Amino acid sequence: MNLFDFGTVRVVRVWGSSEIGKLPKYLQVVCLASCEIIIMSYYRHHLFFCTNQREGGCRCCNARGATEARTFAKKRSKELGLAGPGGVRVNAAGCLNRCAEGPVAVVYPQGVWYSYSGQEDIEEILQAHIIGGEPVARLRLPDAPTAG
Repeated sequence: MNLFDFGTVRVVRVWGSSEIGKLPKYLQVVCLASCEIIIMSYYRHHLFFCTNQREGGCRCCNARGATEARTFAKKRSKELGLAGPGGVRVNAAGCLNRCAEGPVAVVYPQGVWYSYSGQEDIEEILQAHIIGGEPVARLRLPDAPTAG
């Protein structure tokens, strides 16, 4: 289900009318425009960045800019009014065990895995996937492990 598909919104968690102003701006528009209550868990999306640092020169996400990417995503999600309950939560994760494909991030609840190379890619994930509901095909990693 897509939050921006106004005709399919159903109740999971209810906020009183005094709580609408606490919602991220894009959710306020949905709530006010449709006169329906929005489905959501506490966060609509979780965006996890592998920030694992391996010793001894082993390949790892953090050595390829993962902490900086996470910091950028947190900052941009706040600037875009996406951060917080009902929106997106940007988190650091330990090793996500996809070191060879990294740096990696994953968006839940959809379970969409991404490899990225800079802030432009993170911005595209925020705009297209988190806001627009469409995964970014060019950055997407396979869902299943590849034969190796």
